[in-house]
Amino acid sequence: MMVFLIRGFGTALRCVMIKKILRLVFVVLLIVSCGSDPYKQCMKEEKRKNAYLGEDDYLKESSKICARKARQSKSY
Repeated sequence: MMVFLIRGFGTALRCVMIKKILRLVFVVLLIVSCGSDPYKQCMKEEKRKNAYLGEDDYLKESSKICARKARQSKSY
C-alpha cells in the first residue's frame, strides 16, 4: 500500500511539473510572438539611421516610411 502511495505521489508530482513547464512555454511563446510590432521596429532602425536630423524632421520622415513598411508586412 505504501509503495502505491509513493508511486501515485510521484506521478502526480510529474503531472504538476509538466503542467507548469507547458504553461511557462506557452507564456514565453505568446510574449515573443506578440512583441514584434513592425512599425516600432522600423522606427528604432530609422532613429539610428537619422540620428543627425532634428526630432521633428526625424519623426516626419520616419513615420511615413515605417507606416508604409508596416502596411506591406501585414498584407502578406
